[in-house]
Amino acid sequence: MIEIKNLSVTYEGDIHALHNINLSMGEGCYVIVGQNGSGKSTLLQTLLGLNEFKGEIDIDQIPLNKNNIKKLDKKQDWFFKTLIINYL
Repeated sequence: MIEIKNLSVTYEGDIHALHNINLSMGEGCYVIVGQNGSGKSTLLQTLLGLNEFKGEIDIDQIPLNKNNIKKLDKKQDWFFKTLIINYL
């Protein structure tokens, strides 16, 4: 289960890539669609721990932060591999 609460990502120059996103994803297959520049890649990069963010991201009730990224990687190896394979 992925829980996202009030997720915001801002790039240099006050560019708001994501602003107050709330999302809950259980098991299953999800498709993220949108226009160019709508934040699809930014969302996936953030779930991979590649972007600094404001708000909360919990993966199986473990908060996503720099201290837990390795713990999450071991616990949810399939999740990160799937994102990496499909994103890159």
